[in-house]
Amino acid sequence: MNTPQNKKNLIHGIFGLAWLLFVFVGYYYTHKPFSADELIGVLVAAWRVAVVFVIVSLAGGIGFRILNGSADQPLSQTIIQSALGLGLLSLSTLLIGASLGLHAWLFASLLTLAGFLLRKSLLGWWQSWDSLKQAWRQSDRFGKITAVAVISILACAFFVSLAPPLQFDALTYHLAIPRAYLLEGRVAYLPENAFWGMPEQTEMLHTLAMLFGGNEAATLLGWVMGFLALTGIFSYTCERLGERAAWAALACLLAGETLSASLAWGYVEWPSMLFGISMLIALDQWLSDKDRKSIALAGIFAGMGLATKYTTGILLIAGAVVILHEFKSLGARTTGKIILFFGVSAFLVILPWLAKNFLATGNPLYPSFFPSGAMDQLRLDFLQKNAAPRPWLEMLLLPWQATVWGVEGKVGYSASIGPLLLGLSLMAGLGWRDRARSEKIAIRNAALVTVTGMVAWAVASQVAGLLNQSRLYFAFFPAWAVLGGAGFAAFGRLKITGIRFGRIAAALVLLVIFFAVFETGVEAQRQGAPDVLFGLRTADDYVANSLGWYAPAMQAIRELPSEARVLMLWETRSLDCLPKCDPDEVIDRWFHDIRIYQNADGVLADWRAQGYTHLLLRVDGANFAREDETWFTSKDWAQLDALLAILPLPTEFGKSYSLYSLGAP
Repeated sequence: MNTPQNKKNLIHGIFGLAWLLFVFVGYYYTHKPFSADELIGVLVAAWRVAVVFVIVSLAGGIGFRILNGSADQPLSQTIIQSALGLGLLSLSTLLIGASLGLHAWLFASLLTLAGFLLRKSLLGWWQSWDSLKQAWRQSDRFGKITAVAVISILACAFFVSLAPPLQFDALTYHLAIPRAYLLEGRVAYLPENAFWGMPEQTEMLHTLAMLFGGNEAATLLGWVMGFLALTGIFSYTCERLGERAAWAALACLLAGETLSASLAWGYVEWPSMLFGISMLIALDQWLSDKDRKSIALAGIFAGMGLATKYTTGILLIAGAVVILHEFKSLGARTTGKIILFFGVSAFLVILPWLAKNFLATGNPLYPSFFPSGAMDQLRLDFLQKNAAPRPWLEMLLLPWQATVWGVEGKVGYSASIGPLLLGLSLMAGLGWRDRARSEKIAIRNAALVTVTGMVAWAVASQVAGLLNQSRLYFAFFPAWAVLGGAGFAAFGRLKITGIRFGRIAAALVLLVIFFAVFETGVEAQRQGAPDVLFGLRTADDYVANSLGWYAPAMQAIRELPSEARVLMLWETRSLDCLPKCDPDEVIDRWFHDIRIYQNADGVLADWRAQGYTHLLLRVDGANFAREDETWFTSKDWAQLDALLAILPLPTEFGKSYSLYSLGAP
């Protein structure tokens, strides 16, 4: 009722609010809570978060529609819907980018239209995430403490992912190739980067994210795919083995320094794990309903894994092993048909990526196996050089060797995977007779995938020594983590008077995961990633702090005239100097050119004829190569010295880089 008192209160309220706003504006005019740089940094980060949110939501909506999802579905179904949608978005980006081009207006229009058409599916997919709240409520003290640790690691990786990328492979091809596509305006053949021929499912998603949000949006998308993988592992393990086993499974993965840090790298390892856990979930469904749709879905995820990284092809082998295990109940003919159906589903997924290579170079597996495109026989021989294989005795002890002797960035396994995967997984079979059938199926499938992955890893390391690196096989690590969770739960159920094995196991797991939290937090702080996000440090300072003279060398290239073209020797990382630079992506340029043109004068004449105006020499890289006499000879180095003597004095960046002018042709 509009009484005189109400009118009086309304007037007082309006004047009171105006006065408060007036005081607030006056105060913050002279007491600014943040600088312009800080505000811009936060707004840019928020935009990138929004870009990634839209991409992942649309992926979820696509999968939700195709798989007939429901708002009250198990969370594991939400994850496989996301994985399926991301794979389809990647393929769409490839096809549209190669035909119509990579235009922001075009993709913005298509994404908007897709969002409108999928609005009900999007709403249902978002609602299905409510089950996370229930998982928290049902978790005991161990689960909630572990959850805090997991969230802490994810938070550190989140900040790092929103800072400029630093990791080697991201700067060389995982992000450099998408950046080159965007500069080209379309998906096209890139002869200057041999890694172009590798499977590019994740790189297409990077391209889509970078189109709207830059490099950091791509690394953030990788972080989200890692989060989806972790959620898939948690939800599947929780549904089959319980909450304590599920939290332990996450601890098994994130206890590894490489596994936790790589969430923010913009690499393809976590996407491959997303498809790995998705295949495991689909196989579990097939064993329950024997529906061909489930086995087709499992094959699709195996194919998506292969389209992410060739070594992820172990998922295809592992899936076939799981199917073969049902031989007695299915019979030979049915088993053969199912394996064929599984394999064909996977092949159809990888086919577009093989076709891309074939259409550009005539080699579906470019740059490997035979000369094609920019890879002549000399380059092919260099690319396919084999490091010494590991001794077979060491391979028989592979899980122990990779766990104990694997150190991030060191020669050999080149990754720290933590102690919990090995420490807990071997106890997964305890109390087998007392387990429910669904538990047995989950553990057995995880064991089959894990053992198959280990065997493939051991065999591959004998074919080529470089194939012993742990992160090449992260696709089967979700299955290994499920075994770890099962082992934790089984060990905790052991009962002896006076000894509570469950508490001992929980204490050890929490100790290890908090070591991981400490390491991740210290590294994020050392790099200063949050400072970049909040505008307290420039991107160039951040990169220089972590990569040394690389940053000013790249800055110098960017400041060259627009017509400059820089050829790089012993430097593979081109992301920060595109489009003015061509990388030495497999460090074979000097090996190749000196053998083709015989002497320094011939090489220099060819470089000038190709339009190169400058040469960036990575001095420490060349010095390292001089110590290895496997490929380069003393004559090679003499001719390099002769070439450098012809050129004007360079601009030097410490003892790491020298930038030369190649002069006029």
